Amino acid sequence: MRLLRFTLVGLTLLVWGRPIQGQTDSAEASLRSLIAAHERASAQNDLRGLVDVYSIDAEMISGAGAIVRGRDAIEAYYRQQIASASARSGRHHTHPPEAIRIRFVTPDVALIDLPSRSVGGQDAAGQPLSPSDLTLITVWRKEAATWLVVSQRALPTTVLQR
Repeated sequence: MRLLRFTLVGLTLLVWGRPIQGQTDSAEASLRSLIAAHERASAQNDLRGLVDVYSIDAEMISGAGAIVRGRDAIEAYYRQQIASASARSGRHHTHPPEAIRIRFVTPDVALIDLPSRSVGGQDAAGQPLSPSDLTLITVWRKEAATWLVVSQRALPTTVLQR
């Protein structure tokens, strides 16, 4: 009897602890759509589009090691990025869709490895800037039916190559 009870509890946890495949597919499509919209916002220097994917309490660590906490501070960070000479000359980031890896920790929390490539733009002498790569490790949380970034860490791409 005790074995049966443990088996039933274990099966219940397995069923309830995993999202249904259709839910996962829908959530993944939503996340990919948000990532694509964020990429478009970068190309258009759209501050709202860049910032609105972050939770109020989000934390971001940039490729340069800057730690930015809270959506207001993240907005100030992106405002400064948009005002930079390289952004004004067309520098922006892209996320190759085929390289994005999404793993659901729970139905409402996703861990996403997000390759990011900065492209375009010119330096102060008018010379084209070389592309640069990094990988963003992001944690997304579903809040009131909306997926938002709660944590973002930038790592050199070479760290994650296998």
